[in-house]
Amino acid sequence: MKVKFQAYDVPIKDIFEYMSGLNGLYNDVIYKEIDIFNKKEKYKVLSSAIKKENQLGYMPDAKINNKKIPKFKDKEGILIARKGKAGTFTFLKPGKYTLTEVAYVIYKRADAKYNILLEWFYYAQQKLAYDNASNSDNGTFSIERFMNEKIDIPDVSYQQLIINGHKKLNVEDKKLELLINKVDSFSERFIEFKSHDEKLN
Repeated sequence: MKVKFQAYDVPIKDIFEYMSGLNGLYNDVIYKEIDIFNKKEKYKVLSSAIKKENQLGYMPDAKINNKKIPKFKDKEGILIARKGKAGTFTFLKPGKYTLTEVAYVIYKRADAKYNILLEWFYYAQQKLAYDNASNSDNGTFSIERFMNEKIDIPDVSYQQLIINGHKKLNVEDKKLELLINKVDSFSERFIEFKSHDEKLN
């Protein structure tokens, strides 16, 4: 298949803007604000934590250390971990979000000249993000360097093809994970049964 391109060597900063997180947005601060949840709309707190059990919950529209919390709402975005698993992407559906100092959110510029499907960028440019993170257990992602990187932008039909391909792979991955879990569960039961049988004999 011959791929058509809209443009070549386009700086990411010409397509996306980014939002930085707020220092001081921790669990104890969030818990202090819980009593005003009913009075104000709440925002999901995003950090570099990818697993759901490590996420911080929700925060009302408030000030922390005399600074208003950053608000990202009602549009798609990509969360980028600044520390820890630095450079890791998480795709954000439209919603109400705020973020800590260990994360960034990138989103399409209103004046972007090119037709970009954000989900394509999420799948296609993850490696580029990792290339802009320090390679260590507690790495750091450089948003400035990343925004100055240049990419080629394929036609929208090819972007959609990439998205569809990844979604099919994700479905197969989930099926494989389910099968592995079933095999592991069966193996554990078999070991327990064998151990019990040996004790009886």
